[in-house]
Amino acid sequence: MNLIAGTGDRDHIENPQIFSVIRQASLDPNAHFTIQFGPFGIGYRLMMNLSLNKGVDGDEKELELRHLFRDLRFRQAVAHALDRDAIADLAFPGDLTRAWEGGYPTGSSYYDETVVKRHEYNPEKSAQLLAELGFKDTDGNGILNWPQDSAHAGADLIIELIVPEDQAASVEAAEFVQPMLRSVGIDVRVRVMTGPVVTNRVDSGHFHFHIARLDSTTPFIHMTEFGPITDTSPSWHQAGPEGERFLLPFEEEIRSLMMEARTEQDAGRRREIFVEILRLHTENVYSVGLYEARRGLGIAKRFRNVQPDVPAYLYDWLDKNIPLQIVWVPKELQFEPKFKEYIPTAESYRNRSWQE
Repeated sequence: MNLIAGTGDRDHIENPQIFSVIRQASLDPNAHFTIQFGPFGIGYRLMMNLSLNKGVDGDEKELELRHLFRDLRFRQAVAHALDRDAIADLAFPGDLTRAWEGGYPTGSSYYDETVVKRHEYNPEKSAQLLAELGFKDTDGNGILNWPQDSAHAGADLIIELIVPEDQAASVEAAEFVQPMLRSVGIDVRVRVMTGPVVTNRVDSGHFHFHIARLDSTTPFIHMTEFGPITDTSPSWHQAGPEGERFLLPFEEEIRSLMMEARTEQDAGRRREIFVEILRLHTENVYSVGLYEARRGLGIAKRFRNVQPDVPAYLYDWLDKNIPLQIVWVPKELQFEPKFKEYIPTAESYRNRSWQE
C-alpha cells in the first residue's frame, strides 16, 4: 500500500489478496511505479508434525496423532481431499496462481514435472484410505471416530491447524482447507495466531497442522526448508531435546542426498540430487502443497538499471540479490534528502555527552 500511496519506492508483490489492487493502480497513466511478475516462486503448503520426540510431552493421545501423521495413507487421504484448483482460484483467479503438489515451486530450476507424484482431488479415495486406517463415523455427526482400541477410544478425529495472522493468504488457505477436510470426516480447528506465537509453537513442536508460505525456489541454498539436514529442520519434523529423531525411510534418503549435495561441485549431479529429493517429497506427501503464485516486483519508475527479469526473491530479497551501487536515479528525478541531521558524522560523534 505504501508503494501505491507514493510513500514507498519498492515492494515485493507476494500476497495474492492484493494482486488486483496493485495491478489496477499500476495501470493509472500517472502511476509512479511499474510492476512485473516472474515465474511461480511462492508456495502455500500444509505441514503435519511428524516428530515423536518433540512436543509430545508424554501425552499418549498426542503421540498417537503423530503416528497417524507419519502413516503415508493418512497424508495421502489429506492430499486427495483437497481441491487445489479451487483453492488457487479462490485465492486469485487467473494466471498468477495455480494448483501445486508441493516440493519446490515450479519456477525453480530444480523442478522437474516428470518426477512429481500427483494426488488428484478425489474425496472417495480419501474416504477409502481413512477407512483403511480404522476410522468410521460411529455416532452419525459427520466426523470420523477413532477406533475403540486406540488411545482416543471412539472420540472424534479433531486436528488443530495453526496459521500466522500476518500471512493473510495462509489464513485464507486454512479457511478453504477446513471444509474440504470436514467433508471427508476430519474436524479441523483453525487457530489464527500472531506470527511470534506461531513461530514459538512450531519451534517447540506443539502443533498438529501448520500452513505457511514457502519463499524459496533454491533448495540447494535453503535445504532446511525441504528436509532433515539439521536437528531443527524441516520445521515439521524436528529432533527432540537430546537430538533423538526417528526419521521415516524416505527422510533418511533425503538426508543422505542433501549431505551429498553439500559438497557436490558438479552442477549437473547437484540437479539430479534435488530432482530425486523432489520425487521423494511428492511421492511421500512430505508436505501437502496447496497452491503456488507468481511473485511480483513493484518499483518506482524513476529508478534506473533495475533489470526487468531480476527476481524479487532468489537467494534472498531483491535488495540483497543485486549490488545497490548500480541502481541510480536521474538528477532531475531525485528527491531532496530527508533527516540528514540525524545521520551521525565524525563531528557529532565527538560532541556526544560521553566525550565530555
